Amino acid sequence: METTRLRCEVTEPFTARSLKIIPTQAEPDSKKFVVSLETVRDVSRHLGADGVLRWEVPNGDWVVQRVVALPTGAHNSPAPPEATGLEVEKMSREARPVLPVLSGRLVGSADQSDRFLWDLRRMVADRIARYYVGGLRDLCHEHGPLGPVGIVTA
Repeated sequence: METTRLRCEVTEPFTARSLKIIPTQAEPDSKKFVVSLETVRDVSRHLGADGVLRWEVPNGDWVVQRVVALPTGAHNSPAPPEATGLEVEKMSREARPVLPVLSGRLVGSADQSDRFLWDLRRMVADRIARYYVGGLRDLCHEHGPLGPVGIVTA
């Protein structure tokens, strides 16, 4: 008989819709499929301006992944003229060791990897709700509904 572990996720504010029961990913049978947090290294300081990685690679098998931040289209401010330019989405240094999760790897454990992905997806959903849908709502409040279909707010 197979058992399924469930994790209960609650988002704020608590409502009946905010309670979600999510099946938990099972831990793998072998630790060889899990990347230890201690083995993930940030080698970006070894990346030259020419894009070439110059790194004294320790013995062993290594996977090099490149994760980059792309411009958002917005310009940074306030900043002195010589420091102005396109803004990039910033990822905290604390998140860097778990970035291999984005390529399908388990980092630390299946539970840790799931939690990181949950937080990342929640952040993206919150930003879409606030800045995209919220921006449309604000435009409709300012200019009125655009045609027969409007945005209804509670």
